[in-house]
Amino acid sequence: MADYAIGDLQGCFKEFSRLLKRVDFNPSKDHLYLVGDIVARGPDSLACLDYIYRHQDSMSVTLGNHDLHMVACHYLNKPINPKDKLGAIFDSKKLPHYIAYLQTQPLAIYLAQHRSFISHAGLNPNWSIESAL
Repeated sequence: MADYAIGDLQGCFKEFSRLLKRVDFNPSKDHLYLVGDIVARGPDSLACLDYIYRHQDSMSVTLGNHDLHMVACHYLNKPINPKDKLGAIFDSKKLPHYIAYLQTQPLAIYLAQHRSFISHAGLNPNWSIESAL
């Protein structure tokens, strides 16, 4: 069993897939920590989100600003920025499931076994890990 951490997929599914193949990621025994910005900017945010959703038992996600923005656009019924390339997600029949899944994800995780704090953004130096969590 191996643990991996990857940040800022930004909708780049091809590169994400290549990386998982290179480390021989096995969702049945390995665990992947994704450090925010699953979606936006890259050409295939839908494929990234769908892969993570399908393998959520072997993945932990901390939300990034682009992920939060997508959820906010959904609930506020705001138009998405074309440069974020989220149209395929918003057109997907699975959109409600993806939104519900993202809403259950934290902004930060502490991995006691690795003595590591994971978040997309920086941690205020005056905060303890417990306060941030």
